Amino acid sequence: MKETHTALVDPAIVDRRIESMGISDLGLASIREIKKLVDDIEKESGVAFVRMEMGIPGLPAVPIGVEAQANALKNGVASLYPDIQGVPELKKEISRFVRNFLDIEVSPEHCLPTVGSMMGSLAAMLTVNRMHAEREGTLFIDPGFPVHKQQCRLLGHDFKSFDVYDYRGPRLREKLESMLASGKVSSILYSNPNNPAWIC
Repeated sequence: MKETHTALVDPAIVDRRIESMGISDLGLASIREIKKLVDDIEKESGVAFVRMEMGIPGLPAVPIGVEAQANALKNGVASLYPDIQGVPELKKEISRFVRNFLDIEVSPEHCLPTVGSMMGSLAAMLTVNRMHAEREGTLFIDPGFPVHKQQCRLLGHDFKSFDVYDYRGPRLREKLESMLASGKVSSILYSNPNNPAWIC
């Protein structure tokens, strides 16, 4: 017996909204276009989506997190900036995460938490891309956030990029080695999971 599935949202709504926005290939749409598209589909269909295109799923906050934030505020956390050296526990856990998930050893001392990837990447590019005058800039492993490339343009830095989707396993190593062989790359930016594709 053939199994049938009913769509939660009428496909005609989706098709109409895609066409009205002039999106010819959904896979090439920007994050902002995807956000607007889903906003319009939600509004017309009345169906709420889990929203990951901007990294904000729209799910309720976990009660333990809300309670911890409320307690931190009650205990005066808002009256002080974090220590200029960083929060030791957080730096230690970032180092542990990088070791466990990327198999790279990074000292907690060299882990610099920021309020988001835009701030972190801008600070990194300002520093690293200016350290070696003979190098050309950043290698972006796509898909990622288009705004990072805009930051390079704003800073007057060059960049190169390639799409990781076509390079997995040994092919990724070969591609990276070929891109780095010139010695002209001063920094690498890889967003993982990468919006909007969430390819890990």
